[in-house]
Amino acid sequence: MTKTENPEAAKEVNKKATVSELVGKLFGKPGSMTSKQRIALIGEIILTATFGGKIRELDKRIEKNNSVANNKEKVNKPVAEDEKEEAIENPDNKPEGPGNRLADIAKSFIKVINPDFRTPDVKGGILACAKVVTTILQKAGLSDAIILSVDATARKLKKEGWKEVAKPPKPGDVIVWAPTGGYIRDPKGVSVAKGHRHIGIALNDTTAVSNSSRKKMAVEHNIFTKRPVEKILRAPTDMAA
Repeated sequence: MTKTENPEAAKEVNKKATVSELVGKLFGKPGSMTSKQRIALIGEIILTATFGGKIRELDKRIEKNNSVANNKEKVNKPVAEDEKEEAIENPDNKPEGPGNRLADIAKSFIKVINPDFRTPDVKGGILACAKVVTTILQKAGLSDAIILSVDATARKLKKEGWKEVAKPPKPGDVIVWAPTGGYIRDPKGVSVAKGHRHIGIALNDTTAVSNSSRKKMAVEHNIFTKRPVEKILRAPTDMAA
């Protein structure tokens, strides 16, 4: 016949063991506890000796209830408005890239008379749009050359990882506008630009900085009223600025 274990006796053994551990801790290494800690430990010994494991069980229940309440609070906690906006603007939490810094540098060129933009190689400033853009890019550390051609500038940017993107533009995007005379078909039926394309840098989704052939300096203007936008180029997010 199997001997039945007495639950109350087991509890009593556990209680004595716990009290013994606490007493050992109380008279352990001198100086290891402050006076307040010793007083608190004495109180714990008295409670444990009197009520056994009931106090510890109650503490565990309180701790569990607090943990559940904290988790519910985290789940139901409303998201602040600025956090919502950040999540919408950058849902994947990806780096923003050099766009904002590039736009800030472009602003510093607005209505500034720069002799470099009025040289003979750009017809005294009439055809200086690519030179203005690549100068801004160079100042931002995003280009190693000053280029005089819109098409050559766009090709170089694509080669360096800039991507053609859809509207709306973002700050720092490079905007290429359609040629002045639109397009014509050559004898082989290939579409060819008639006139000159134009290039600038977006400040936001509606305004840009580019060279004015009339004023011969960089000016701020609306992106969509100058000419039809042909392409929008955006720098890689990991490109330093």
